[in-house]
Amino acid sequence: MEKDILASDMSNGKGNLRMAVVRQTASKSDAFIFSDMNGWVKIFRSIQTWEWYKTENMVHIFLHLLLSANHEDGKWQGIEIKRGQLITGRKAISESTGITEQSVRTCIKRLISTNEITIKSTNKYSIITICKYESYQFGTSVNTQQTTSELTIEQPSTNQQLTTNKKDKKERTILSWRSDFKIYLSECKDAYRTFVNNERLMAEQARLNPGINVPLSIEKGFTNFWGTEAGWKHKKKSKSTDINWKLTIINSISMNKVYFTKQELASQ
Repeated sequence: MEKDILASDMSNGKGNLRMAVVRQTASKSDAFIFSDMNGWVKIFRSIQTWEWYKTENMVHIFLHLLLSANHEDGKWQGIEIKRGQLITGRKAISESTGITEQSVRTCIKRLISTNEITIKSTNKYSIITICKYESYQFGTSVNTQQTTSELTIEQPSTNQQLTTNKKDKKERTILSWRSDFKIYLSECKDAYRTFVNNERLMAEQARLNPGINVPLSIEKGFTNFWGTEAGWKHKKKSKSTDINWKLTIINSISMNKVYFTKQELASQ
């Protein structure tokens, strides 16, 4: 009979928590999850436009993986665990988050499909890699260059707290979609995926645009303009601090119409 148990120790009494969930069998114990729970990660506020943001389990699972990943290279029982990686499994994640194994499996597949993580599995464990782990880091310590556009999740030695740093605004370099094309493009992609995956919105636009291939029209607008530096520069002409992506995409359908062929219309 197998079961997962949670083992932890407090090194030097300073709260440097090291955790391992061990799969225990009658004959042996195999490490199933390991993470060094030191340090902190940062979350951009643009996560609110992430396509999975409104799916509670997806947010919970992703944050759990992000917080559990190693912040530096290391080894455990001969297994190399690089920065941004963790060794885990569905049962261990379920135990840690309270989410069912079936839901964990679904969330992991979705995170893989949208390139948030990659996974390498064996018959004993899985090594999960956070694809853009470095983007959630900001050096080894919080400094005065941390921007007010970031939401920082810190892990102090004694507890975990959620803080938004709003001090010294005038002295900081504000990183936003206006100052960085990569941030703009990330928000643009998130908005695009969120819109096309919204069945109600897509059905509404199909009804309002008869004869128009709405998904292809949106893709055309994104590929040819909004997902390019030309689209970025156009948006920067506005004085608005936020982009109304929903309205942008709706208007883009009218400006980038792709009509169904007669054969396609006949088959509908």
